[in-house]
Amino acid sequence: MEEGLQQLPGAYPAEIQPVTDNLNRVLRSERAQRERYRNTLSDLAHSLKTPLAVIRGQLENKQHISAESLAHAIDEQVSRMSAIVDHQLRRASAQVTQANRSSSVQVKPLVERLARAMQKVYQSKSVQLRLDIGEHLVFHGDEADLMELLGNLIDNACKYGRHSVAISAQQQGRDLVVSVEDDGPGVEADVQQTILTRGARADTATPGQGIGLAVAVDILSSYGGSIDIFRSKLSGAGFTIRIPN
Repeated sequence: MEEGLQQLPGAYPAEIQPVTDNLNRVLRSERAQRERYRNTLSDLAHSLKTPLAVIRGQLENKQHISAESLAHAIDEQVSRMSAIVDHQLRRASAQVTQANRSSSVQVKPLVERLARAMQKVYQSKSVQLRLDIGEHLVFHGDEADLMELLGNLIDNACKYGRHSVAISAQQQGRDLVVSVEDDGPGVEADVQQTILTRGARADTATPGQGIGLAVAVDILSSYGGSIDIFRSKLSGAGFTIRIPN
């Protein structure tokens, strides 16, 4: 059967219609599985960019840091890359992506880790990251999901922002609410939904695969969450995510 075949064409006698229906279900399932694998490869490549950039930055700056600090930084990022690969493989093999609510993750330490990594990646821009996150705020879900979700938002803020990024998080009723804001050019209203689509970007002049926000949307969907885009108080882009918690 050819690659682009959506279903068996033509009309068939009633006695073999059940067989035809089963084959069409197989075709749909196989097509969906191929799409998951393609998306996973894109997501994996995108997710590995940040830890690789941290390692590259540390190696380029190795004359200014101790051998012990360099080894620790590389080991931390290699561990993160291993976790990313495992996480993406699990997502690719799942027939239906569902949220894993069995774990509890402290939000502030995770965001602090991401902030330190981003400062290394964007050290040439001297981006200042300001955090306003409660000490005991908890996310009920997979740590890799939260790392991927917030990592994409913070990476975009550092990439498109000029000098400042603000990250805040709080519990509102049953929802975990996290906002990431920057002082960049912002996102025009007419492209706000476009940039949430896989592969789409509002600014093609800045290097990037344009899938980070789509990955965030995929993860949020598995938790029944949502994302809103707004004009930041820093005059740039603002993103707020809500996750039932």
